[in-house]
Amino acid sequence: MRLRKVRLQNYRNHADSTLDLTDAKFVILRGPNAAGKTSLGQGISVNLCDTTIGLGADGAGFRSKIKDGEKVATITTEIQGQHILEKTVTLNLSAAGRTQVVKCLDAPDDKKIVNGFENFLSRYNDALRIALNTDYFAKMDSKDQKNLLAKLVLPSRYDFPQDKIEAVNALLDTAIDFNGEPFAVIELAYKKLYKERESVNRDVKNFVIPEALPMPKGIDSESLQKELTEVRAEREKLQKERDAAVGEANKIEVERGKLQTSINSLLTRVDEGKKRLATIEASILSDENLRKLKAVEGKAEELAQLKMKHAGILGGIRITKQQIDKLKAIADKGATCPTCEQEIDAAKIAALIADLEKEYAQSDAKIQQIDTQIEAIGDCAQATVTIQKHEKALKEKAELTASIITIVDEGKSTRAALNRLGEKKEDATLSFNDPLGTLQAKEDKIIEQLTPVITAEQRAKDIKTKTEQFEKLEAKAKTLDELTKWFDKDGIKKTLIGQYIGGFQQKLYSVMTHWGYKAELSSDLSSFDVTTSRGYTGPVKEISGAEEHIFKCAFQCAVSIAAGIKMVVIDEVEQLGEDIRQALYKAVFDLIQDKQLDQAIMIGFSLDKTVPDAEHRAPGSRYFYVTDGEVEVLG
Repeated sequence: MRLRKVRLQNYRNHADSTLDLTDAKFVILRGPNAAGKTSLGQGISVNLCDTTIGLGADGAGFRSKIKDGEKVATITTEIQGQHILEKTVTLNLSAAGRTQVVKCLDAPDDKKIVNGFENFLSRYNDALRIALNTDYFAKMDSKDQKNLLAKLVLPSRYDFPQDKIEAVNALLDTAIDFNGEPFAVIELAYKKLYKERESVNRDVKNFVIPEALPMPKGIDSESLQKELTEVRAEREKLQKERDAAVGEANKIEVERGKLQTSINSLLTRVDEGKKRLATIEASILSDENLRKLKAVEGKAEELAQLKMKHAGILGGIRITKQQIDKLKAIADKGATCPTCEQEIDAAKIAALIADLEKEYAQSDAKIQQIDTQIEAIGDCAQATVTIQKHEKALKEKAELTASIITIVDEGKSTRAALNRLGEKKEDATLSFNDPLGTLQAKEDKIIEQLTPVITAEQRAKDIKTKTEQFEKLEAKAKTLDELTKWFDKDGIKKTLIGQYIGGFQQKLYSVMTHWGYKAELSSDLSSFDVTTSRGYTGPVKEISGAEEHIFKCAFQCAVSIAAGIKMVVIDEVEQLGEDIRQALYKAVFDLIQDKQLDQAIMIGFSLDKTVPDAEHRAPGSRYFYVTDGEVEVLG
């Protein structure tokens, strides 16, 4: 894998610069300090493996890489492998955060190529961090170095034995995915198995098998159960007969109750009828009174004529009175008529008044005579009402009398039906109580004998079940113990490290020998010792000066080649003296010539813009000069 082009937009001090590598395999970046050289190397790392020196392991803190005053930074790389791919990473201060897009430029519709490339970057993410960042491994503490070496040494996947996979997942509540990174799978399996083993061992320790109970002699549960079934069947039959007898007796009593209730209701209705009859008879007239009232009722027309005559005379009296009052008023005002103003004869007026008063007195006498006649006749309307009440009472009395007779007849019939039911019988359950009691006592006795037998037999079954459970639990504990040991540090983990550590060391040796270095990993990865060209052997942390920098560069190349990345970005080469730096260049270039590396990008401080002429320049090499975020091609 090699880069064809790198473009930085608003990344650190790069506004918009492009590192056009085309087919270059050996790339030299020069320039003054703080010019943007390292930003190019770190931009490549952020693009291909999400992070770089100064950021978190997951790329956290990327906002610090965005150019001051800008909100978005973009890093675009063009990668040459079997296909040409383009990866664009956008760093955004907004909620969008970090986003990335991968395209295949020579086969844009083939999604498998893009997915394969993304999977490659994900699988070798740790190796990429080392290959693209010179100080990445050296800055780790010993524990993190050990964990990283384990990821590099162990294969990306391992075909665990099928019987082990099935055994583990059969014992755990949550299945383990054995297709993951082997070291992580081993750690997870060990932790879960260890915890499950603790739980099962605790269950084994606390497991209790009950003691057997004594079995009564001469008795077996089968014969007792048979006898008990027979007794219960007989008792159930007798209970059904009793229930039937009780049901029949209850039906008679219900009917008796209904008849008695009906009789009581009829008696009440007869009593109420008699009381009503007495009230009705009070409205019935005697023959004498009825005759008198009918005589009064017969004078209704005569009474009406008298009242009409009375009203007519009364009207005449009012008119006469008005005439008298009018004439008296005229007489009181003098001899002149107030209407026609003619002279009036006072004598004549007095004579008229006298005649009218006489007429008035005669009419009043007639009125008094008529009043006497009306009073003598009596109240015809009331006579009619009283006669109607009398007739209604006669009719109602006849109807009520007939109804009472009917009710009495119904009562006699109901009484006869009640008498036919006979006297109330004794409790229907009495004849069944003693036989049922005898059967219940017999059943209780059988149960009393059966209970200890069943308990003893059930205890024997429980003992057998518990024993089987305990044996299974012990077998599970044994299997868990075996599996836990298989996954612990002296088990498959040690085996895998032993299998792969030699191959990894050989790859390291084949690369690092170009510098005269050797590296040795302990079988448990607890130590990583380096032997330098000057004969020093010891931990990486204790190497200092130029030797440390040479080791870091050599380690970068070794890891990149071992992982199949075959590309490195080596920074701060100016830390080496001229003679050592030239040796570094040569060693890296030899790896390219041997086709172990596809590309190396060497970054270092230098103000020298001179480059070897075409005749003396290394094949496939290209030189660049970086200053103030600008990239210049040299030569």
